[in-house]
Parts: sequence; structure tokens; C-alpha cells
Amino acid sequence: MYIHNVKLKGTGSYLPQKIITNHDISKNIDTTHDWIYNNLGIRERRIVGDESVSDLGVKSAIKAISNSHVSYDDIDMIVVATSSPERISPSTACTIHRKLGLKRQIPCFDINAVCAGFLFSIGVIAPLVSCGMYKNILIVGTEAYSNITDYTHR
Repeated sequence: MYIHNVKLKGTGSYLPQKIITNHDISKNIDTTHDWIYNNLGIRERRIVGDESVSDLGVKSAIKAISNSHVSYDDIDMIVVATSSPERISPSTACTIHRKLGLKRQIPCFDINAVCAGFLFSIGVIAPLVSCGMYKNILIVGTEAYSNITDYTHR
């Protein structure tokens, strides 16, 4: 399949403010910063407080939409890459649609592919844009593993 007329128009990001370092973790379990970094490649983690997965996604989506110079009314679809959704249904994409205040009813769905979620999202939407079915698709990657991580387990 030949894909054409597909381009990234804008990006946005958001990180929670609270940080836990490897040094913080090593105070409570038998490990060290060096072991964590050498085995996992992680120096610090951002910790979600009162924010939900969709809240994180909305904050990054607002920046991406602004950066893209695409109108909210011109968004044709929302795809959310997440493996830590708030709930099974409605999808996080539907929740982000509502929180963004979009007026048009558009397709919204989640893709659960963990680290490869963004790449799978591109793979799903590229043919839809290439064939002219959709023009402006918002892809949001959002995770909140800090809500489910056991920091007492090495």
C-alpha cells in the first residue's frame, strides 16, 4: 500500500509535576539508583496526583492542536494510545472528546499497544488520511502507570 498526503501537523506534551527519583525508591527497597538505571534505563518517574489519564491527554492535546493551527471543529477523529485507561468504556478517546468540548460527533477509540501505541496509531490512521476519508486525526498518547506501579517491588 502506498501512503501519501499524511503529515504530522503539530505536537504537544504534558508531564505531571511530582517526581520520584531512583534515590527515593532505593530508600524503601533493596536496590540502588545505578541498578535501576543500568537495568531499566530510568532516572526518575512522573507521578500522577489528582489528574486522570484523560486529563493528562487533554493537556497535551490542547498544546498539539494549538501547535498544528488546526481548528477544533476540523478534527475528524480521535485515537488514544493508552494501556492504562480510566475505565473500559467509554474509551479514553471519548472522554477526551468531551473534555475538549468538541461539538461534532466523530469516531473516537483507544489503542492498547503499550510502548508501540503511537506507532500502531499511525499505522491505523495513515491509510484513512491517505485515501481522503479523514483529514485531521488527533492522536493522543497518555499513560498513568504511577497509579498501578508497586514501588516496593524491585
